[in-house]
Amino acid sequence: MKAKVCKHLFNIHHQYTQLQFLHKSLKEDEAIIHIDYAENWQCKYAKEVQQVHFGASHRQTTLHNAVVYTTDGTLTFCALSPSMKHDPPAIWAQLEPVLQFLKENNARIEKLFFISDGPTMQYRGKKNFFLLSTIPFRMGFTAVNWSFLEAGHGKGPADGVGATMKRTADSQVARGTDIPTAKALYDTLFPLTKVKLFFVEEDEINRVSTLLPKELTTIKGTLSIHQVICTTPGTIHYRVLSCFCNREAICPCFHPSSTNIAPQVQPGRDVRTSEPTAPENGSHSTPSSEYEGTLCPVHDITKDLLGKWCVITYDDNPYPGIIADIAEGGLEVKVMHHIGRNRFFGRD
Repeated sequence: MKAKVCKHLFNIHHQYTQLQFLHKSLKEDEAIIHIDYAENWQCKYAKEVQQVHFGASHRQTTLHNAVVYTTDGTLTFCALSPSMKHDPPAIWAQLEPVLQFLKENNARIEKLFFISDGPTMQYRGKKNFFLLSTIPFRMGFTAVNWSFLEAGHGKGPADGVGATMKRTADSQVARGTDIPTAKALYDTLFPLTKVKLFFVEEDEINRVSTLLPKELTTIKGTLSIHQVICTTPGTIHYRVLSCFCNREAICPCFHPSSTNIAPQVQPGRDVRTSEPTAPENGSHSTPSSEYEGTLCPVHDITKDLLGKWCVITYDDNPYPGIIADIAEGGLEVKVMHHIGRNRFFGRD
């Protein structure tokens, strides 16, 4: 426990110290983008019958917030969307208009420094690693640097942007304005705030989803990564803690590793271990006899694992179970009970 707590406290202090140094030493061609999702806002009417007020009739709106720091000042953004997706394609569909705005209004900016918390289904995963190594370069940026705050300490100014948007919307509803949809929320907030608003349709998210290749490199120890750097499209460098001592090149601090996030490999083979990968869309494939009956460790926690069988080792004993939930930094598994050698039973 002492070792875990000390490591956690050190990571908290180190990440904040490095990001503070980045803020103070920001250059003209650099921009810091602090992003986070706000809790979905529930659309509502000024007057509602009881069935609507207590029912599940309300639509929701996703709010993805960003605070951008440049040498010219600070800008705030909020992307509104009717889509409930918070996955990497949704993130980049909501980031694209922000980056386009920066490119059009400050052509000097070439290097992007993202700051976020580290949920594996959103920011800290291989799909986001691939998109950050491709989309910004297509838009004309030359380098991308993404730092993750320590678990449980990801709150920041972006959360204040979302709170302001929702408080303003609630105030308008209290004054008699109906806001039944995400588009109505956008139209209501647009003339009332200095925050730059964007409306992102579901089609934009689907378009970004098509950019993802079928196979991506699984990075061992993804949960311990706190910085990802990309200076060449498709190739990322990563390490356990952030460092900005040399932003012109990748410094050797904390022993950075590198990988090609989307190499060309044979279908059905894991790009790192040469083991068969899980089939997509629920299809079934027959594994080769070389790997039949083996287990593959879980290194990248994604929502695709929900409902799948796994084996948990506890006190050196294996327990089969089903992945019931995914929380930040881990999995919740409903395991079977051990009643003998290779004998298990399930109980609700």
